[in-house]
Amino acid sequence: MSDSRKKILWIEDDHLLGTIVSKDFAGEFNLMIAINADEAFQILKGMTPDLIIVDLVLPGDKNGFEILKKLSEDSRLKDIPSIVLSNLSKQADIDRAMSFGAKKYLVKATMSLEQIKQEVRAVMS
Repeated sequence: MSDSRKKILWIEDDHLLGTIVSKDFAGEFNLMIAINADEAFQILKGMTPDLIIVDLVLPGDKNGFEILKKLSEDSRLKDIPSIVLSNLSKQADIDRAMSFGAKKYLVKATMSLEQIKQEVRAVMS
């Protein structure tokens, strides 16, 4: 039996948020969580998600901006819509993320989980 749910790759290092989101999104979406860029690109080798959600501040040597840039330069991945979900809220950060092709920029501190799901549905529709 195939899984007809939309596939989301969520790149987020906050374990608590990842756990909450996994439980909340499980019925509606097929959700994979990566905690850093290396893990995200390992997952992307084996699948093509319908949406990528990226935090900008991540552990390791690549941040969310670098992930967005790499996605925008990859012919297989560049057309996958992306949403930035970060606590960085300066206009310069927003502009930079959008310049790499992000469809939405959401500030974590101002969004409820239900609002995030609504934005996810809107971008994927």
